[in-house]
Parts: sequence; structure tokens; C-alpha cells
Amino acid sequence: MEIVLVMLNTFQEYILHAIECLHKFNNHNIVVITDCILITNYDKTNVKVIAIEGFMPSYRELHKTLQNSYRNGFWQLALFRFQTLLTYMRHHSKESIVHIENDILVYKDLDELNLQNHNKILLTMDSKTRCIPGIMYIPSSQVLEECLKHFKDNLNDMENWGLCYNERPDLVDTFPIFPTDNSSSELTSLTKNFDKFNCIFDAAAIGQYLGGVDPRNRRGDTSGFVNETCLINYSNYNIIWKPDPKYNALVPHLLVGANIIPIVNLHVHSKNLTKFIKYNFVESWNKFEMEVYDMFFHKQSNKTSHETLANVYGTLIPGFNKENHHDNNIFFTHINYYTIKEALRQLIMYNNNLNYFNFVETGCSAHGTKSTLLWDKFVNFYDGSVVSVDLNKHSVDEANASTSDKTDVIHSNSLDYLPKINNMIDFLYLDSYDVDFLNPSPSAEHHLAEFNKIKHLLHKNSIILIDDTPLTPEWLDDGKNCPIYTTLKGQFNPNMAGKGSLVNQELEKMGATKILHQYQTLWRL
Repeated sequence: MEIVLVMLNTFQEYILHAIECLHKFNNHNIVVITDCILITNYDKTNVKVIAIEGFMPSYRELHKTLQNSYRNGFWQLALFRFQTLLTYMRHHSKESIVHIENDILVYKDLDELNLQNHNKILLTMDSKTRCIPGIMYIPSSQVLEECLKHFKDNLNDMENWGLCYNERPDLVDTFPIFPTDNSSSELTSLTKNFDKFNCIFDAAAIGQYLGGVDPRNRRGDTSGFVNETCLINYSNYNIIWKPDPKYNALVPHLLVGANIIPIVNLHVHSKNLTKFIKYNFVESWNKFEMEVYDMFFHKQSNKTSHETLANVYGTLIPGFNKENHHDNNIFFTHINYYTIKEALRQLIMYNNNLNYFNFVETGCSAHGTKSTLLWDKFVNFYDGSVVSVDLNKHSVDEANASTSDKTDVIHSNSLDYLPKINNMIDFLYLDSYDVDFLNPSPSAEHHLAEFNKIKHLLHKNSIILIDDTPLTPEWLDDGKNCPIYTTLKGQFNPNMAGKGSLVNQELEKMGATKILHQYQTLWRL
């Protein structure tokens, strides 16, 4: 089944994510119709790109009128695309196509729907009179042409297709947006074809509920938005993500009573499509590790002031001196490289039901480990939010200036601010009160007080990572080369070794699992 997208006059990057998702679910027969000057934007997409100027001469005249219109001609182009599709089908002798809007994610091989068995246009109605034409099946150019004859110039695309649906039932039918519901004539109309597909389609309201609305319409986080026109209120139902082993990806489903209903597509009105392209754990983690983590922390062939942890043929040795070793298999990383990586991997591996991750950090960092910056990169890759609190105004300002709007760094005493947090915590990082390793009790007591303020917000599989709590004196940053190593070696108490010593004991009482202990301590509830 050929799938046709139309993006005219401007290029918006989110269309690339829509294409990525189509390919992921084995939809490879993809055509993009766009302006000649925009074609190069699709060079790496493995789709067929067609310049509209080559078959639609009337576009040149329309284009001249768009520059000073609302959003570069949004409403005009929303209607014009259907004339474009008609001309394209005629010009290229196309029997049938699927048309999707550019902010649609498809989670199914559309050939499996056997759409060619239908002789009517199929679209998504969300009320008695309104269609949101985000996904459409068009059986022939003749049917499309007959529908376009009913379009009125004073109506937008949603209203015109709603009109066609009501006036020409011989030409237009619906994709179901909910399991069959005969409680009213309106709901029967929107859901009547469920038995033909055994899955539902999103007109817009599911995507708006999950991801919010276009930020150009309303600023801030609008996830949880309930579309006031749609006859189905999806906030009354649970939406879950189930793995599809065939495609190594997660697919959205709607829970209706005891039934789990696959959702074919999401209309991502917020345009944040990457939030809802959910690969399986291994694939998503490998992508993050390669594109983000290993670009953030560096591996060096020689020890530096920041990279002091040596990997010597797989054995980790803090502060290893390489002077007498000329071996490319020995490299150096940050002392926290492995614990932080494992912490984030555990977060994804044991919380793959989440599509939003809440980080809480005490003691921000825009230098050194730069933990705040890394959490910010993580939530921008997967989605989520970061709250960090610190007493140092300069550090707070620096961290806020270096992170996105998904991260909020608060200038406050952590013990005063932490009780104000209400959201469940998926990842807790404790790294505030500076530690004196020769007298770690004050710092350990402070971190225990922090932990007690928010431990009720942790859940099963929450990740807790605590900095500056070496397993042994050898695990000091730079190991035996650390200036205090000899003194600490003579008095080291493994039960009072650093910031996390008392929190470690509390986590043991709570039945948490210790995952890794090096310079940092890593736990999972």
C-alpha cells in the first residue's frame, strides 16, 4: 500500500520521525510531495520524493499568496493537499493510496489491514460533523474527485470532510476511533466498523491526551489535554504500551474493560513525535549509549584530570599509571562512567512501561561530572523532567543556563525544598553536602535527612544513585594517587565511607537491591 505525505511551502523536521516510524513497521512504499527546493531534506529517508511543481502548475500561483498568511498558509494548504493528491493519483495512474498527515505515527504494517477491499474513502470522524483527516484511505481518484465537488470554500478541511461523510455515505466511511458503541446514534457512527479491523484509529484526541497540543497554540506542558469536541473522552481509559516482538518496538493499546485494543496510529498534535517512537529496550539503549552517553563522557588513551579510571583488559583500576604500558587496549574514563551508565540502563530496563521519567537531584553540577547536564540530555532523548536543588546560586544559574526547559534547577536548601515535591521519583541522585572523607559523618547524616524527606515518592524499580561513597580507599578518584589515600587507608570504615553510607543502610532495610558499588553506590528498589 502506497502511503503519501504532503509537506508544502515549509520543511518541518518532525515529518522525518513520521517516516522513521513508518519504516519501523514495514511500511516502505512511501511518497512525499513537496516543493522542489525542499527535496534535499529527505535525502536520507529512503522514500520517493516528488516535486509538486512537476505535476501541479496551479501551486505556483497559490504559493505567491502564502507568505503573509497564517502560519505560511496553514489553512489554505490543508485544503489544497487534497487537490494535490487527486492530481498526483491521476498523473501517476494510482489506483489507491493511504494519506497521512505529517505528525502521524503509524504502529502497524498497513498492508495487514487489507484496505484494498474497501471501495469508499475511510477517515476518522471524532464527532457528528467533524472529521480530522490525519489518516485516510483513498480507493480511487474518481471517488476523491466526487468528494471534492462537495467542498465549500468557507469551510476548512475538517468541516468539509465531515460534510462529505454525512452527505455522501455512498462515498465515505469511517475508521473506528473506539470499540463498537451503540449507546447513541453518534457513537454508533464513529465506531461501527470496529469489527472489520479489531483495532482503533486516533483522529487526534488520543495523541493530544498523551502528548498535549501544538505549543504554538498553548504554551507549557499540555499533556492530559482532553479534546472538547471528540465524543470519546480517552482520559477515562488507560493507555498502555505493549511490546511487538515482530518489530522490536512498543505499540500503544487502549484498555476498555477487560479488552486490550491496539491503536493503529497516534496523531501527535504537539509535534514531539520522538516521544512516542518507542523501540525495545536493547535498541533504544544502544541508540542512547552511542549518540548521547559516549559523546558526553570521553574515553582517553592516557589519564587526564577528568579521566582517572583505567580499563586494563576489562579490569577497572582507579588512578592506574600507564607510563610503563604502551597498549592501546588500556583506556581511561571518568571515575563515575560505569556507575552512571548502569544506573540509566537499569532505569530503562526495569521501567520500560514508562514514557516519562522524573529525575530528582540534590547538588547540581554543570562542571566536573556535569550530572545535571547529562540528566537533561536523557530526558530530552526519552522524555521526562529534571528537578535539581542547590544552595550555590552561581552553580544554579550556570546549570539553568546550560540545560533545556525540561530541567529546573532550584536555589534552595535541599531539606527545605524536597518536601515540596509531589511527583513520584523514577531516578534519585544524591550529591549535595560536600564530603570530607576523613570525617564523612556530617555529609552522610545530611544525605540521610534528604532521603527521608522523599523516600515515600520512590516506587518499585526506582533508581537511587549516591555520589562520593567509595567502596574502598582504592576507589577514590585517582586511587592511590589521591593525596588523602594513605591517611584514609589507615582509618577507613566501610560503614561510614562517604555521602551515602547512612542512606545505604536505610536502603538495605527497605529491601532494595545494590546493583553496583565503586566510587558511587547504585541501588534499585
